[in-house]
Amino acid sequence: MNKNSNHNRLLAHVLGVSLSDVWLGWELSSDQQARFDVLNARLLQGEPIDYVVGEVPFGKAMIRVDRRALIPRVETELLLDIIAKKRGARRVVWDLCTGSGCIGIALKLSHIDLCVTISDICPEALSLAKENVDRHGVA
Repeated sequence: MNKNSNHNRLLAHVLGVSLSDVWLGWELSSDQQARFDVLNARLLQGEPIDYVVGEVPFGKAMIRVDRRALIPRVETELLLDIIAKKRGARRVVWDLCTGSGCIGIALKLSHIDLCVTISDICPEALSLAKENVDRHGVA
């Protein structure tokens, strides 16, 4: 993603609008400008846009992300379709090394009949996954 698209995404985040709405033209309040400047400084330091914004879409979920776990890759969403096709009548999924919990949460949201268990050896990642589980009400 190039620098301008990162700034547009950041601007949409600060304004609370969609990315396409940014193109319509918005004026920032002084509070919004201050927030944008703080977040933009993080971008300029090289922090990934997903960590700066704090969330990323994944499947039917909006997953909270931060440094406790890796950012879910777009390609990882392909696993959702593969798992759905391969599971057959199986009703149990165990998401090992869950990180943010994105795969298990997205599967549960798409297939309510599944019994999904997420686990991770890293306590920090597991706490992030728990936040995402609670956020989506899939406990």
